[in-house]
Amino acid sequence: MALLEDKPMVLTSHVDELHAYPQIFVPVMENYFRIVWWADFEQDKERYANQIQGVLVNGGLPRVTAELLDTLPNLKIVSTLSVGIDHLDLQLLKSRDMKVSSVPDVSSDCVADWGMTLLVAAARRLPEGESQSLFTCLKVHVECDEVIVKKVQS
Repeated sequence: MALLEDKPMVLTSHVDELHAYPQIFVPVMENYFRIVWWADFEQDKERYANQIQGVLVNGGLPRVTAELLDTLPNLKIVSTLSVGIDHLDLQLLKSRDMKVSSVPDVSSDCVADWGMTLLVAAARRLPEGESQSLFTCLKVHVECDEVIVKKVQS
């Protein structure tokens, strides 16, 4: 395990179970980086600006603008945790000799699996079958309850 001072400092957005990093992901990140959360950076830019070497974009945040790049003189890389990179200004980053990385194939297999699953479900009319079987089960259950009640009462 590297010493804290040996780890590169990385600016990133925030922890949010729906739109950013799940809480369980934070310790993994902290194994490799000194994390500066966007809210902390905004409150004290002078404290962090010269130490930040990377920006980790998640969910389009933080937005990488010329103003942000001007604020981070030692920035070496902008990495996005997404398949696409259209939210990054590649011309701006290239003009600053900035390295850019993404995760282009991270979800290819699972997207293909889900696509095939939905095709098979549609072809076999699974949603209709499920609702019909649920209706039948409820109907049988109600009818059975009525028969049991009648037998108990008689």
